[in-house]
Amino acid sequence: MRKSVPARLLALVVLISSAASAASVTITTGSTYSPTAAVSTYSAPNATWTLTFQVANPPTVLSTGSGTFTTTYTNGVFTLNGTPITLTGSNVIFQSDGGFEILLDPATALRQNDEEGAEFSGSTSSPTIVPGTYPFTVFQLFQFPSGTPIVLTLISSNVVITANASSPGPTPTPIPPSTLLALTGLAGLGIYQFLKRKFVIAPGV
Repeated sequence: MRKSVPARLLALVVLISSAASAASVTITTGSTYSPTAAVSTYSAPNATWTLTFQVANPPTVLSTGSGTFTTTYTNGVFTLNGTPITLTGSNVIFQSDGGFEILLDPATALRQNDEEGAEFSGSTSSPTIVPGTYPFTVFQLFQFPSGTPIVLTLISSNVVITANASSPGPTPTPIPPSTLLALTGLAGLGIYQFLKRKFVIAPGV
């Protein structure tokens, strides 16, 4: 059945509004390795490192475990002494007792342990990431399949979670509010013209 003009216009407005209201958070951290840190793709003695990535908020839950949920991340950037390292992982696990574990590549994970509490609210099946600064956290770099830490010394660092207005990953260019308002007005005008042809509308209405 063919959709009427108002139905198509309303669908367009709903689609535009949904895209404009999507949200994400950016998670940022970094520190300096100890003199005893192992040499690996992501570590070196006395080297500085940074990590930033984005997660949809609320996140799409891929799976849950005992006090954990797994979701995907996008726009992940890891630097070692200022040099970017391409990340080939895609998943990150958040823990209800604090911290997360992010897969940097299929064989390496960076694990954050936060004794200050979880970085999300709600249940693991329906979580919401909570922006803020999470201090006094420690990190370990793990290599699979053994799961043995390849960094011998724990690294203290803050984790900063910042709310974003746009969706993570490749998305269309956000529509400015003025454009969205204009499109909504055009949709309303189209509906009015359609109804005017179908029904008798009294003058002044």
